Amino acid sequence: MAPNRNHLLLTESIAAKGDVTPCAGRLVDHLGNSAKPVLNLVNVEITWLLTGETEEVAELVLKLDQVLFAHEYVAMSSDPHLAAMSTEEQIPSVRISMVGASGLRIGGRMRNSSLEWQRPFMVMQRPQIELLRDDAARLASQLQDLPYLLVNRDRIEAFFVTE
Repeated sequence: MAPNRNHLLLTESIAAKGDVTPCAGRLVDHLGNSAKPVLNLVNVEITWLLTGETEEVAELVLKLDQVLFAHEYVAMSSDPHLAAMSTEEQIPSVRISMVGASGLRIGGRMRNSSLEWQRPFMVMQRPQIELLRDDAARLASQLQDLPYLLVNRDRIEAFFVTE
């Protein structure tokens, strides 16, 4: 039986928590291989980032090019790929500025393979959110305490390697 995969997808205006369906394998692979321009989520809790209001919907269709960040809630011990992220190795430290991400700069670590820009979503480990404007607080609050983020490379405005 496949593990229950709960997904977090963030655009500039909404945070959607639900299950991407169909999703064969890990979310990062699904995002990288999807031929469709949209994602289907079921059993979704939507948080409207401008107002903070939440609502439950049975299904949500979300344009993939509008997704800034994604995350898959899976126990590290149950996924060897995620567990490998916990290993202490020398991974470049980076900061990114996102196009339209209302005042956020995010720092973290990315493997060299992510820095090659070959996949549409890049894995950022240990993300640290820097709030540049107060109106980005709700978006930033959705990203707190995550071990990694999937970052839409097409929404990156500037990319800084810091070490």
